[in-house]
Amino acid sequence: MLKDLSKSIDECRIKFDEFPFTSDIEITPILAEKLKASIQGIEPNSSVNIYPFSISLTNEKGLRTDLASSSLWFGAAYHEFATYLEQYRVVLETITATLKGLGYSSVNIKSLFKLIPSTDWKNHPDKKLVADFINEIDIFFGVDTISKTLFFRFLDERDWWFKPFSKTGQTTGKTLDRSDAYQSAILLAAKVIVASSDRLSLIIEAFSLNQPLRQAFSHLQPSEISFTESVSTVVESCGINQIYYGAPGTGKSHKIDELATDENSIRTVFHSETQYSDFVGCLKPCMIDGDISYQFRPGPFSLALVKAANDEQPCFLVIEEINRAAAAAVFGDIFQLLDRRADGRSQYSIDVVDADFKGYLETHAASLLVSGKLVLPANLSLLATMNSSDQAVMPMDSAFKRRWQFEYVSIEGDEYPQGDFIINVGTELFAVSWEVLSKVINAQLSEAQIPEDRLLGPWFVSEKELENSQAMLAGKLSMYLWEDVLRHAHREVIFDTEKNPTLYQLIKTIKANGIVFSDVVINELRANGEPITIAEA
Repeated sequence: MLKDLSKSIDECRIKFDEFPFTSDIEITPILAEKLKASIQGIEPNSSVNIYPFSISLTNEKGLRTDLASSSLWFGAAYHEFATYLEQYRVVLETITATLKGLGYSSVNIKSLFKLIPSTDWKNHPDKKLVADFINEIDIFFGVDTISKTLFFRFLDERDWWFKPFSKTGQTTGKTLDRSDAYQSAILLAAKVIVASSDRLSLIIEAFSLNQPLRQAFSHLQPSEISFTESVSTVVESCGINQIYYGAPGTGKSHKIDELATDENSIRTVFHSETQYSDFVGCLKPCMIDGDISYQFRPGPFSLALVKAANDEQPCFLVIEEINRAAAAAVFGDIFQLLDRRADGRSQYSIDVVDADFKGYLETHAASLLVSGKLVLPANLSLLATMNSSDQAVMPMDSAFKRRWQFEYVSIEGDEYPQGDFIINVGTELFAVSWEVLSKVINAQLSEAQIPEDRLLGPWFVSEKELENSQAMLAGKLSMYLWEDVLRHAHREVIFDTEKNPTLYQLIKTIKANGIVFSDVVINELRANGEPITIAEA
């Protein structure tokens, strides 16, 4: 569903004006990596160099632009408008392709787009082209009358999305036959008129297309503010043991991705069969010159030790689902190493009694052996995730948990995957976003005193799944709520259990676009969704 571009511009401008900082930002290595990757994804032939307080962009013609790091504030503020505007561009490109399939030439279509945005396009001399264009718009949007209305505003009203500081009634200027029309709209929204403004729009687009970049930026402070209390800064100076916990889909792994990359981390996932020998390593048979021999095969812990010992930069051992195994047993004597000194090194050392493990360390990470005893290096951090709501988890004893820092990842997110559900609310069909649906369901589950760690996190579903939202509702979401969260009681607080007494009937009703939710849920969806009449459907 398309969004109101004028409203989005206003919201972005307010967001920018409310930023507490206007100074340059110190671009950390993590942020630099994500920013560079996003820019090169947009302009693969351009050269990007990122410094602590500036960004250097050189295009394929060798022309260079330097931007101050403060330009990132524009990306953080205006990326949402850029995302919404891109949706309109994609719709127009899709309809353009259809018109070409009907036999219209690029030149003819371009002559029509030269009149847009303004109502003059309806007076184009080729009346059949205008009629076919309108017809294809009707076909594209179908029953989504709200999006269709917004799209016609996009075509008719310049001031609605080429938004000046005050109403002008202007009908001339950059039109949709020009490739830079969208870029100009973004820069006008951002109130920017500078020589390098075209490159500034690239920064905004980079933020629009890259969620990890937005997340990494959201954890920064300006250069003159101390970073010492943030986890991202602590791990850059000394190692920690950190567990992120919360409901499914709250973004625990995304938290880790803000720190750990493929280059600086070793990753593993615990499961019910994970053992010490899997985690640390063990002697295994191998073929050498046609003969069977035995060698020590390192596990993720050993690989992380070697990586940290041979790299001065921060390194990470990432453990997903740490409580799906008996964690204390998997760690074994490594348990003792988890106590940290102020500089991040192990407070205590352990004797390496496994001769094969010791030999591996002596060969690959000898600096970690002090008088034959192993210590964790200061640049190695252990980062883990856990879902306390899962049914197949193992309890952690207090002594093990005491050696970790815990960060709760809230059920409420700043961002949600984009996608709408078509919900039958009785006399009408309503378009309801995932954000609205999940919040309404969570509110009812909370009133029924369902534990918070069983509620729906923002990223319980992905944007890919929301491309077919009805299938996701009939499958993953219904199964989780019906069989896991509400297995023993309170199904009626979410679902209309009189009409849908079984999961089979519930899924059947969803596929038929029937009424599946309780009256309370439906009333909330009515208040927060957007109607689509059954007659139009």
